[in-house]
Amino acid sequence: MLMRRLLVGWACVCMAGLAWGQARSVYIDANGNNGPSNWNNLSFSTVNASALLVDSLTNGTGIRATVTVRLNGGNNNASAAPVGDAAEFAPASTNNAYGHTTTWSDTPPILFGEMVFSNLNPTVAYTFTFYASRMGVTDIRDARYIVTGANSGTNVLNASNNNSATVAVADIYPDAAGVVTLRIEPGPDNNDGNGFYYITAMKFVYTEPPPTVAYVDANNAGTLAGWNVLNVGSASAATLFATNGAATGVSVQMLDRMSGSSAQSVATPTGDAAVFTKALANNAFGNINPWGTYAYSNEFCVARFSGLSPTVPYTFTCYASRENATGRETRYIVEGANSGTALLEPGNNSSQVAVLAKIRPRPVRACRCWSMITRRASPPCRPMSLTAEHPGPLR
Repeated sequence: MLMRRLLVGWACVCMAGLAWGQARSVYIDANGNNGPSNWNNLSFSTVNASALLVDSLTNGTGIRATVTVRLNGGNNNASAAPVGDAAEFAPASTNNAYGHTTTWSDTPPILFGEMVFSNLNPTVAYTFTFYASRMGVTDIRDARYIVTGANSGTNVLNASNNNSATVAVADIYPDAAGVVTLRIEPGPDNNDGNGFYYITAMKFVYTEPPPTVAYVDANNAGTLAGWNVLNVGSASAATLFATNGAATGVSVQMLDRMSGSSAQSVATPTGDAAVFTKALANNAFGNINPWGTYAYSNEFCVARFSGLSPTVPYTFTCYASRENATGRETRYIVEGANSGTALLEPGNNSSQVAVLAKIRPRPVRACRCWSMITRRASPPCRPMSLTAEHPGPLR
C-alpha cells in the first residue's frame, strides 16, 4: 500500500460490522442457483466452478471455494422439507449433487469429488457440517466426507430417505497456505448397484479472533511503549510490531517523504482520536510551494506497507491535528487489490479521524498508502495505527 503527502496519523482499526469472537456461518448449496443472498450457490458437478463466499449475514469472508474434481450431476430428489438437525439446510430446497461408481445411463463413473477452500486462516479451527438427501429409495447410499488441512477428519452420512440427519467434521485447521480440501466418496456401507453418493448442502463455522493492532507515530525522535515510530519527513522505514510487542511481519517504507515536522498538534486528543494520545503534539507536514526554510515542497507523500496477507482486509484510521489553523484539508488514499479514500481537516482538530476500511493487499502482499493536500495549504501529518481483522500476527 502507498500513502501520499500529508500524512496525519495513520491507524488501521478492526473492520466495521463484525463482532470479534462471534461465530461466522457459511452455507453452500451444492447444486442450485436460487438460494437466498446469505447462501452461496456452487455447482459441485462443474469442474473449476468457483465462488468467493459470504457468511450468513452476507458479509464477505475472503474465502474462496473451487471445485477441482467434479461430481457426475445433480437432481431434485432431496427432501423438500428437512427437519431436525437438517432444518437449517431447507433453503437448498430439493437440489442435490451426486456421483456414482459405475457407468450409468451412458455416463462414466466419477469415484470421488473434491473441493478446495482457500484463503482460510491457519490459526483458526473450522467445523464442517454436511447434509445429503435422496428420497424414494430403499438401498444404502451413504457418502464419506473427508476434510483435510493441517489435520484431517471424516464422517459418513446415508442420504437414502434422509430428511433430518447431518454429520460434522470438527476442528479442522487449514494448512500453512490457508487451504482445506473436501473429498466426497461412497461410504463404507454403500450397497447401491451404481454406487450413488450425494451432497445436498453444507456449512462451515469458525470464530473470528480479535484483530492485531499496530500504531505508528509519524514524527517522534524517541520511542513509545506499544507504538512504532516512522519519521515520514525522511526516507525512513520501520518493521512494525503490535501493541502487545509481538512481531507482525509487516514493514513500512517511505517512498515520498513529507516536508518537515512541528509540535503544533493538540496534545490531548479526545473522542475517536483519543487512541492517538501517545503521539503528543508532534506532527509531520507537507506543503505545495516552498515555505520559509522548507525549500522542499510536495503535494503528496507515499508509504508502502509490505508483508501483509492478501487474504486479510485491513482498515486504516488516520489522525491529523494543527492548532490555530484552518483550511488544511487532507485526502488519504490507500491502494491494494481494492482502494479507499477519506478526507480530514486537521485545522484545530482534536477528535476527528479518517477511516479507510476493508482494504485488501495485492497478491504481492503490499499496499500503498497516499496522503494528499486537497487545497494549497501546509497540512500536518500525525500518527497512524494499523489493525488487521486477522487473528494473531499480521501476515
